[in-house]
Amino acid sequence: GVAVLGVVSVILAACAEPTTSTTGVPADINLTGEWVGECFGCAARRFTLVLSQAGTAVTGTIKTEGTPNFGDTVKPILNGKVSGRKLSFQAKGDPGDLAECDLTASPDGRVLSGACQYRGSFGVRYTRASP
Repeated sequence: GVAVLGVVSVILAACAEPTTSTTGVPADINLTGEWVGECFGCAARRFTLVLSQAGTAVTGTIKTEGTPNFGDTVKPILNGKVSGRKLSFQAKGDPGDLAECDLTASPDGRVLSGACQYRGSFGVRYTRASP
């Protein structure tokens, strides 16, 4: 009776999914896919992000067009992480200095917007190009 109920309770508790991840707030949205963006207050004509998300970790690449200081080659995303609807990541410019971005996804998951720092601060807005 009581002993069996106790064992069943322990098994059920062990099988329950955690409500938070070990890295903090769980991701509320999956950002995997291609994103095309523009910046406000910087030289880039276009940004392309290709993201892959596993839990709260985000990897992928960023490519800019029209940015001689940062360089227009494809660069890996560094230290990418999602918390709730917020994405933060870094990328190294061709000279080796870091760009840092803090973005927030729209509730429908179609737009990422926020600010980046690279030799000054500028706004960015990405639209999901593919899921």
